[in-house]
Amino acid sequence: MKLLRRAAAAKKNDYFVSFTTLSDLCWELALENPGAAAKLEAAWLAKRRRAENGDMPFHIRDAAVARTEFFSALANCDRLLKRAKGATAALSAVEKIRLPDIPQMPVDDHDRDLLALMLAKVQAAAGERQRAYDGLISHERLLMSDEMLAAAVLLGAKLGKSGKHVEADAWRQRLAAENLFAQFEVPGSRGRAIKASAYLGRTLLVNTWNPG
Repeated sequence: MKLLRRAAAAKKNDYFVSFTTLSDLCWELALENPGAAAKLEAAWLAKRRRAENGDMPFHIRDAAVARTEFFSALANCDRLLKRAKGATAALSAVEKIRLPDIPQMPVDDHDRDLLALMLAKVQAAAGERQRAYDGLISHERLLMSDEMLAAAVLLGAKLGKSGKHVEADAWRQRLAAENLFAQFEVPGSRGRAIKASAYLGRTLLVNTWNPG
């Protein structure tokens, strides 16, 4: 309710609220209601355009337009999930969502979080809990997002995992991602192949030389 009151105040009165403040509010609101976030962003943009006679920084305009479309796409997934047997349609829809492409601005981590959370939500609703869990656990943002970690813990509980187990899975994935090893295979003695993957977790010394 506090979020909705803040959103209503920004939409009704303070349309000169900074774009950064608006973005923070929309991201927070989109965690619960992406449709409301889309409406707030669109209303803010419309009022700014009228107040400035269309003369506003192009990067702010483009960012507001892109995020409105992004929040609207997330809201569409929510609507589909509320329909009977809508999980399949929602799964198809969420896989088509792309992160906001805003010129001269990098992709924001909040947008990454929102898309990952919606994807996991839709997959779980479609009966793919393990896939949803694996997606969150392997996401690079998991350990930096309270919302994503909470969603992973909730999914883990439904899969019979404790909170500590979920965090252990997350750290295992992170360490594996940060400690990549070269994949190779060479002939060994007695016709057996030597694979680097067989030494995962152990120290492997590779001695190479040029016989020519």
